[in-house]
Amino acid sequence: IRFLIGRHFRGRIFALVALAASATSIDAFGPYALSNLINAITKAVAEHESFGSAILPWLGVLAAISLGSTLAYRVYEAVDVETSPRMRALAQKYLFTYLMGHSPRYFQENFAGKLGQKVKQAGQASIAVVNILAFEMVRVAMLMLVGGVLMYRAHAQYAFVLIAWAVLYLGIVVSLARRCVVLSKALSDEVSTSTGRLIDAIANSDLVRAFAKADYERRFLSHFLADEMNASRRLRTFLIVMRVFMSAAALALLLGLVALAGMDALSGAISVGQFAMIFFLANQIIRS
Repeated sequence: IRFLIGRHFRGRIFALVALAASATSIDAFGPYALSNLINAITKAVAEHESFGSAILPWLGVLAAISLGSTLAYRVYEAVDVETSPRMRALAQKYLFTYLMGHSPRYFQENFAGKLGQKVKQAGQASIAVVNILAFEMVRVAMLMLVGGVLMYRAHAQYAFVLIAWAVLYLGIVVSLARRCVVLSKALSDEVSTSTGRLIDAIANSDLVRAFAKADYERRFLSHFLADEMNASRRLRTFLIVMRVFMSAAALALLLGLVALAGMDALSGAISVGQFAMIFFLANQIIRS
């Protein structure tokens, strides 16, 4: 991936990161604008102000935020259309060239189908890695940064709660992710092996029929399929555990921030609009 990005896609990856950061940052200001709209409505009701002078400006800001973030996301997708397919093709091309440089013994000791499957999986994995680096990580980082600043402006304690939660959450998730990578790699190896064995059996079907080995090949293949099934079960079970933790942690952050903001709103420390901002910012962060 590093080689592909450095040689072919450095400018496009930079553009993707910049667009993802811009779109997320613009989107994160939605709750801030909504907070001011709610406060403007409350003030307009109390002071009998007109719709045009009190509310319409913040509706325009909300519309601009929505249009700006949507435009940035669509431009991101347009750049990605010109990036991901070509990266996948180049990754497979380079890996195929590298593979063909191996010795004849290497090809004798490995199923042709398995080697082909690994080349295809590597191409698909390159796109997944780019999506994680250029979009998912950037989106989370910008939401935490912008959300943290906006929460700090409302009340410093909200930002401190967010930082403490993020440190603890990321530490546990990174540990779980390492285990997930191990299990994913094990499943990928089992899938490649069973696929390679299946393809080779089909490619040599004439020999299998000539020596009446169809039953033998079926029993032999069933062992590889069983290993693949067990590896898939282990990964899926672990993913359930991981998702339960992530959901519980997200709910804890949301309830904690809403409880603090609710108490501050009742005491008059923050406005109703700021309470709404905290609520929607927390929702954005936990859904990222």
